[in-house]
Amino acid sequence: MAETDESIHKYSPARHGIICSGDNVSGSPHYPTDIYNEYRKKKTGTQQIYSMDQEVCPYIDQVIDSDCLQEFKKNITNTPDTEDTTIASQVLFLEEIFAASLKLYKINVPLNHNEAIFNNYFVEPNLKAVCNSIHHSKYNWAKLGFFDGEEELLSMTKQLKRKGTFVDHRYIYKADGVVRLQEAHDIEICVVEVSNEYLNQDNRKIYFDHHKANYGCLAMLKTIADQYKYASVDVFEQLKIYFVHAADNKIKLWSLSYQDEIFHFWREGVLNIEPKFEDKETYQQDIITFYWAFKCKLEESLDAVKKIQDSHKINRKNSRYNSGENPKLLSQIINPNIIKLTENDHKKGMADLGPFDSPEHD
Repeated sequence: MAETDESIHKYSPARHGIICSGDNVSGSPHYPTDIYNEYRKKKTGTQQIYSMDQEVCPYIDQVIDSDCLQEFKKNITNTPDTEDTTIASQVLFLEEIFAASLKLYKINVPLNHNEAIFNNYFVEPNLKAVCNSIHHSKYNWAKLGFFDGEEELLSMTKQLKRKGTFVDHRYIYKADGVVRLQEAHDIEICVVEVSNEYLNQDNRKIYFDHHKANYGCLAMLKTIADQYKYASVDVFEQLKIYFVHAADNKIKLWSLSYQDEIFHFWREGVLNIEPKFEDKETYQQDIITFYWAFKCKLEESLDAVKKIQDSHKINRKNSRYNSGENPKLLSQIINPNIIKLTENDHKKGMADLGPFDSPEHD
């Protein structure tokens, strides 16, 4: 068992019951190749495709086909009139994604100057577009919000305090962004990490941030299980929480879920950044596809949280009248190792842990 194999790095996901995989992610040496490949094939086959309505295609075309930056700016504001709330939501999403791209195309400082520029031009505006386009009337019970900047991951603080290992502010997990449900006990369903400046290729930093967020996601999942401890496991298994990682010239979307007594850390997609206006025809289509899929996935997670809340309430009520042995609580079943990685203490050796892209590393 990888969990008890002392030859495996103590912070390797395999040591903590986590399978890290996804499309174009190479196999792990800690699992037999045939079993890993079959697992990845099965999981890949269940991935959903998220499409926008045909009615918004003319709007997309008019913006992408703009001949110059001035026309691009003008066409963004030339939004179609519609009384259909679904179409209106999609148009709002597109308008904000295009506006973020316009901001990028107009920048007059080096894009790789520092991490703040990487975040402010490539990451934060698009994530705000995603969160703003969430069906807020349907999900007003959650009050979803995107908190950018050096934001505390509350889930990690809660878990460290639960363990009795939280000492002071030095133990706070500071993320580059967090998606939080403010009316649902501040549970968190997405964490964001930006690994230094655009085009930075410091693998030690990149892989440290990856594993830091991996364990951050575990804390997020555990906190939800603690909050709704009476919920059924089969309902909880429908939940995915997310990690957005901006590094080098890519933005990667990962999810963490719990199924069949295993934590699954799955790469959902990769966006290759193309910051030049002349590359807009390809890049705009890619960025729309990437972030629209993420928006739909977040709504699925909100649906899952609502089901977990309902299951918790029903089972808690039923537990009042249990005369026999009480069933095991969700908070007891979902019990991962809580690890708070710090860059000064743990960055060394992280680049050797992967995950690596295939087929280069296969």
